[in-house]
Amino acid sequence: MIADPINDVACLTKVTDLAVDAIDTEAVRNIAACHGSTRALAAWIRTLPQRNDLGEPSDGPKVDCDVPQRVRIPADTPNCVERSALFLAAGELIDPTAVRQLATIDTPIGRHTFPVEDDRPIKLDPRVPRNALEAGLFRMSEPDSFDLSPDEAFRWVSTIAAEPAARYRNGPARIRNAHAAFRKLLLRRPLPRNGIDDMTWALSVAEQAAQMFGVRGLEIVRLGATTLRHALRPAPAPRNLSIRVGGFRVSPDLGTLGNLAKVGGRIGWNIGGAVVRAKLEQLGIGQPVIREVERELNREGLSLGTLAKPPPMPGTLAALTTDAIVKKRAANAAT
Repeated sequence: MIADPINDVACLTKVTDLAVDAIDTEAVRNIAACHGSTRALAAWIRTLPQRNDLGEPSDGPKVDCDVPQRVRIPADTPNCVERSALFLAAGELIDPTAVRQLATIDTPIGRHTFPVEDDRPIKLDPRVPRNALEAGLFRMSEPDSFDLSPDEAFRWVSTIAAEPAARYRNGPARIRNAHAAFRKLLLRRPLPRNGIDDMTWALSVAEQAAQMFGVRGLEIVRLGATTLRHALRPAPAPRNLSIRVGGFRVSPDLGTLGNLAKVGGRIGWNIGGAVVRAKLEQLGIGQPVIREVERELNREGLSLGTLAKPPPMPGTLAALTTDAIVKKRAANAAT
């Protein structure tokens, strides 16, 4: 569906009317038939050579605006207005269910007209960055405040960072990895490789890109950064954890167990775990209890580390070696 223009109504309404009239022309129908989607149509329009409208009275049919605009539908060498009008007309034939409108914004290369499809800007002129179109629409409807979830804020960060990131080696992949890492972080799940580095890099790229979005755009990027800082804080250890094993209830001191596990890890994967397990067994805490504690800690995103590793099978070389070291350490401790 072709709707009223978003802005510059006096001029763009006339261009929109010409696009509607062009829908039934043979040339536009042939163009629409060659493209299976409006995305393919936009990609083709971007390949057409640009010929600017220099205001010459004899240069093609004109639309009477504050500055007269040349409008040929279709045109082999279109300006931005002609690209947009063609997209409206041919797009209506390809997919009449989407809502398409025209808009005009100021860009570093001057005033620029472009189509908007279902509230998304469509890039038709390869000289104009997509973020410039996004920023233009953003500033038109800039609200006083935002009600965004952390995931929505970082999705916006990823969107505006995507275009400048494409200039870097592996940039697009890093943006995708950053967004995936952020979602896992919010769910307290293990992060992908380089997740933290990619998230902070995406935020730095987005902050530069957000300059053209104004104050509100920068606020969204900073919201993403603030959320990241809070999410990276370690989760508090569970309190009052108690586990029933048989007829007994165990309420371990998680800090002490955690420190024991760290000490065991510094001694060595197998040896350290065996030393700590031997000490716990002297206190009446056997492997079944350790296993239950580990299971409960895993639910909280924690672990006893090497301490939770089961001891080697009795009679194996690993068991003999470990037992010998444990006995030696125990004997040394007794003297």
